[in-house]
Amino acid sequence: MTRLPRWIFIPLILVFIAYWTQELLISDEASVFDLPKTLEEERSTLIVYPVAGSSQMELFSISKTAAEQDRLYLLPASIDVSIPVRYYALQDSGYQLQVFGRYYKGSGIPAAYLQQKPKPPRLRVFQYDSVALIKP
Repeated sequence: MTRLPRWIFIPLILVFIAYWTQELLISDEASVFDLPKTLEEERSTLIVYPVAGSSQMELFSISKTAAEQDRLYLLPASIDVSIPVRYYALQDSGYQLQVFGRYYKGSGIPAAYLQQKPKPPRLRVFQYDSVALIKP
């Protein structure tokens, strides 16, 4: 009985690793690798606008045009801080939402949206610790 040479298994293992890596990196499901991880040191103040048409997620933009590069997710720093409910009623009256906090480094998907199908876009994530309604 002849044995197969051991080197035959090397290409098979490489094909398996390439396939497995592709499944992890190019997946239609969000994973823990998409979570934002590290906050930047610099604090920022932003005026944000809700993005119309974002059905299952709450997206915001730092410009009124809501261009793709200006979109972001907002995360509260604690359960004590939230977007005022009255903001959605007052936004047609010209009120704007001003948030204070820090960006996460890079882009990601907040944990609340990990179960969304299809996979939400990876955007900048801003963690706010206070909110103000302002009238321009």
